[in-house]
Amino acid sequence: MKRAEQQAVTAWKGFRNCLHGLSSVPNISTFQACILSGIGDGFDKKQGKLDKDVLKNCPTIPPPGMEDGDCGSQVTAAGFSTCIGTRLDCAFCQTINTITGAAANCDLYDDDVLNASCP
Repeated sequence: MKRAEQQAVTAWKGFRNCLHGLSSVPNISTFQACILSGIGDGFDKKQGKLDKDVLKNCPTIPPPGMEDGDCGSQVTAAGFSTCIGTRLDCAFCQTINTITGAAANCDLYDDDVLNASCP
C-alpha cells in the first residue's frame, strides 16, 4: 500500500502548494478549491501506479486481511484500487474540512459523483 500512502502525500502537497501561492489569508471557498486541487494532484499523479501495483501484487481481490474493510466487496483489481483511491480522497477532504472549517462536499469531491461514497 506504498502507492496509497504516496497518493495521500501528493494530495497534501497539492493542497499546500495551492495555499502557498496566495497573497492573503485564505477564506472558506479558497480552502475548498485547494482541497479539490490536492485531490486532483494525488489522483492524477499516483492512481495509475496504484492500479498497476494492485494488479501486479494482489493475486486475490480483496487481498487477505482487507475483506472487512471499506473496499472488501471489490472483486477486481481495478475496482479495488479505485475504491482505495476514493477512500483516500474522502479522508483527505474530511480532514481538511475539520482542520479549516471548510464545508467542501467530500462526497462529490472523492469520485465526482453524489453517491454517499463519502459519508
